[in-house]
Amino acid sequence: MLVNCTIISEKRNDDMIAFLLSESSMFVSRERLILKTCGQTTLLHCIKPLLELAKVECGLTEVQDFFYSRMKLPRTQPSTGTSSNIPTRGTYILFTTSYQE
Repeated sequence: MLVNCTIISEKRNDDMIAFLLSESSMFVSRERLILKTCGQTTLLHCIKPLLELAKVECGLTEVQDFFYSRMKLPRTQPSTGTSSNIPTRGTYILFTTSYQE
């Protein structure tokens, strides 16, 4: 399993698709991708394949905003590094280590 999680449920409307993942959530809209995790998932491993899939299936060539955060279990999550190859037009926020609110 690439990211150590599964899709539990999915909700859609005209503007967004929301996925409830085991220990995580993912929100996808026309130009935005939001990944939230608080568990031991490795969601950053899916970025490159996910962008390739969006390009093939939806014609997505540019991401306006990309947000990623994780709050819990920081010491148990391996560093995945980042990629500067994510084409963004607007905001690119990536927390490669956990933060506390």
